[in-house]
Amino acid sequence: PNPKGKIAIFTGCVLDFVYVDIATSVVKALNMAGYTVEMPLDQACCGAPATYMGDVENAKKAAAMNVEAMAADEYDYIVSACPTCTHALREYKEFFKDEPEMYKKAEAVGKKTFDFSKLLSMLGGLESEGDGKEVKVTYHDSCHMKRALGVSEEQRELLKKTKGVELVEMEGCDKCCGFGGSYSIKYPEMAGPILQEKIQHIVDTGAEVVAVDCPGCMLQIRGGLDARGLENIKVKHTAELLVEKRPQA
Repeated sequence: PNPKGKIAIFTGCVLDFVYVDIATSVVKALNMAGYTVEMPLDQACCGAPATYMGDVENAKKAAAMNVEAMAADEYDYIVSACPTCTHALREYKEFFKDEPEMYKKAEAVGKKTFDFSKLLSMLGGLESEGDGKEVKVTYHDSCHMKRALGVSEEQRELLKKTKGVELVEMEGCDKCCGFGGSYSIKYPEMAGPILQEKIQHIVDTGAEVVAVDCPGCMLQIRGGLDARGLENIKVKHTAELLVEKRPQA
């Protein structure tokens, strides 16, 4: 009834079409933090796949669509639950160095865009301590989250402050899971062993849940666990885990 502000959610392709539950959890968590959340309907793919394939023309088209759609001046923040999307939005201004008006708009979008865990931490986290039900969690750092965005402590603090969560660090927590966008499809002979090492490190912790902040890593690690018959170990986005531990959400 008395929102602290208004946030736009950038869902990207994966949250919009595959992991809708993650997007729902992001909205719930930010609602619990006191903010209204809207999803601008004219948004498109973040453009990262085109960028990484060298298709600058279509990457720029996606950037232009999203800069207009996210309308930075209408929101206090823009949130994404995919570090690759977050990084892409923050770099949009690079496409418009020779277009002053678009550069200004893209810069505004970039400055207001944060990944979920970073933003929730900035907003003070969640007031409820959690349900207190014991669960052992280990955390996997995605490459974009830690290396491109420099976010690694905020999500851990959010988890540690949640009553009932026991956070156990795995060996090589910030080593790649082998996904890398299309890398795992193009080079399975290289991605496979990287994934197997990650799965073994997860198993060694005895954790019931692997927390991640990247939908791509979620897809990869879930597949690796399933392939070894380890369906008992769940993979959840940090947003999902935080909301699940607070049933009143």
